[in-house]
Amino acid sequence: MKGLEIIPSTRQLQEAYGVLQADPGAVSVREFVLYSQWARLDPRLAEILVGYLRARWKSFNPLEVNEALLKSPWPASMGVLMDQARTYSRFMPAERRAFASWQKCAMVSVRPAEGELFFLGLRSFAGKVMLKDAEFPLRSYTRWGYLGREILINKASASPARTSLDPARRRQVLRQLLRGRRHITVEDYMSALEGTVSRRQAQIDLKAAKLITSGNTRSRIYRAR
Repeated sequence: MKGLEIIPSTRQLQEAYGVLQADPGAVSVREFVLYSQWARLDPRLAEILVGYLRARWKSFNPLEVNEALLKSPWPASMGVLMDQARTYSRFMPAERRAFASWQKCAMVSVRPAEGELFFLGLRSFAGKVMLKDAEFPLRSYTRWGYLGREILINKASASPARTSLDPARRRQVLRQLLRGRRHITVEDYMSALEGTVSRRQAQIDLKAAKLITSGNTRSRIYRAR
């Protein structure tokens, strides 16, 4: 696996925060791509970049972004940030489609990574959190060859919950949840999925699991057969 030639210092990361938040128009394509590489070392920078993408994506020529990405050590890292911006931002439908087209152009010829953790040096080796990252990664990470579960957007500015964990992994979470409890609610299931599923999808999943139900819609409980 290739890596950065120079690891950014704490001061450099803080300067990146400042540039992105205080004077977004001053960010060049080269800096934009460089910060996407640094984001693998710092979740705070990754979150700021996702918000920045939501607000400023139209200011970048996707062909220039693509050219710079293909020269970077981890080009697929930008794909994760873009996917999260598209999935969780409050875009209108037309803008979401436009962003998707822009992203497709910016990510041409970028190959996914080879299955490593997205964030580097933040997990205890073989610890519970690392294992959970590997077991229940979000689509925005796996699509680009990474493992991770963090939703990189400020919750106050996020769109209503969108399903971002694939069905097989949702079923696995449900099985584990039912092993430890006599009964569960929709809220219990959504909490176990850590905000990666909409309420409507959670209800559909529980119905599809053919569980024993009791109570009305708002207070319904589910038990394994």
